[in-house]
Amino acid sequence: MADVKWIKIAVDMFDNRKIKQIGSMPEGDSLLLMWVQLLCLAGNVNDGGFIYLTKEIPYTDEMLATQFNKPISTVRLALKTFEQFGMIEIINNMIFLSSWEKYQSTDRLTAIREKDRERKRRKREAEKLLPQNSMEIPRTSMDVPRIDIEGDIDIDKDKNKSISKKSPRHKHGEYQNVLLSDDDLDKLKA
Repeated sequence: MADVKWIKIAVDMFDNRKIKQIGSMPEGDSLLLMWVQLLCLAGNVNDGGFIYLTKEIPYTDEMLATQFNKPISTVRLALKTFEQFGMIEIINNMIFLSSWEKYQSTDRLTAIREKDRERKRRKREAEKLLPQNSMEIPRTSMDVPRIDIEGDIDIDKDKNKSISKKSPRHKHGEYQNVLLSDDDLDKLKA
């Protein structure tokens, strides 16, 4: 799954009835912090609200205690409370956040994934069009990008390094890639 770098948390989160009840419990602050940590962990896993280390290895209470740096008794209390309040479900030994869509714009994620797929497909197509070994292609002066800035400022060393505007430049040379002002061309010819 693609990385998710954000989850939605409403500014009125602490006005929620369940959150208020949990906050008033013994160790309520720790439980609420663990709720936010579970939300972030679900965002890291990015599998529709499921939380696991790998698809084959679901998180155990002990693993979550290590992950969140909390006592195992607090982790167990939090999971039991969240399950009683209908905030999580345990499905095939995996934690599932019941209202994940509330915290993550799943339709937006689908659009982002689709854009990423399309961008990668275009990149692969473009790479197929490139030669296999770009070192074998002879480089010419035509390959070098040229930037032409109107009103280019030049430092004139003969006049105490005063700054002066150059006159308009014109293309010269075999490949028309040399830009010279009329004064510069006259100096070159002389």
